[in-house]
Amino acid sequence: MHNLVVRRITNNVVSPRCRCATEDNLHMSRNKLVNEGKNQRIEDLVTFIQSYCSEVDSLATSLHHPHTHDLVRCRPLSSPLVKVNIDKCFISGENKPCSRIIVRDENGHVLGSGFRVNFHIPSCFSAEALAIVQGLLFALDVGFHDVHIESDSKSSISRANSRTSNFSEMRPYTYYAKRLTSCFSSCIFSFIGRKGNRATHAMAFECLRCSFDCSWVEDAPEQVLKIVDDDRLMLDPT
Repeated sequence: MHNLVVRRITNNVVSPRCRCATEDNLHMSRNKLVNEGKNQRIEDLVTFIQSYCSEVDSLATSLHHPHTHDLVRCRPLSSPLVKVNIDKCFISGENKPCSRIIVRDENGHVLGSGFRVNFHIPSCFSAEALAIVQGLLFALDVGFHDVHIESDSKSSISRANSRTSNFSEMRPYTYYAKRLTSCFSSCIFSFIGRKGNRATHAMAFECLRCSFDCSWVEDAPEQVLKIVDDDRLMLDPT
């Protein structure tokens, strides 16, 4: 209670967080009354809701997220580099993720694309890390040796860039990805927002429709090419 007085917290009935907390606690209070015969005071409910909203606000201010437009801005690459955008499509219950890959040059033209169907992958996090591995293998198969890997999975990108050991379920895939980087002249891993990775998301329909791997050379599915053309118009020349 002292903490609330110091922070001078006020209950905002218009705030969605306050409203959500109020509904949850009224429901909890009703359950206690019906099932346990306990009745909570209104002052206790208000105190709990104020504390809940205060913690949410303090967490929100401490997480200094970058602006979304900085994450999705398309910039041209230096000449030898090719951009490899990757994403995964994970069907929960089937443990059958699909890795989606698009390779583009410095002008945004498609050099290759494809998807890889996988089986018996335990979780979405493992599927994200596996997508990076298969993106690297795809680039090697096509013959590129200077690559810029982009993914909207921040966890897998951060682990691929990390030099410290991790003991998560993603470890086997991130370890393999780091070993594969020695096969390239240069290899960069970077995070991009979901809006900047729309082209790989558009390949989801093809992944779900097929149960086998597919590849295209200097081509991609029609719906993907439309988004690629839009991305080329948005290239930032700086």
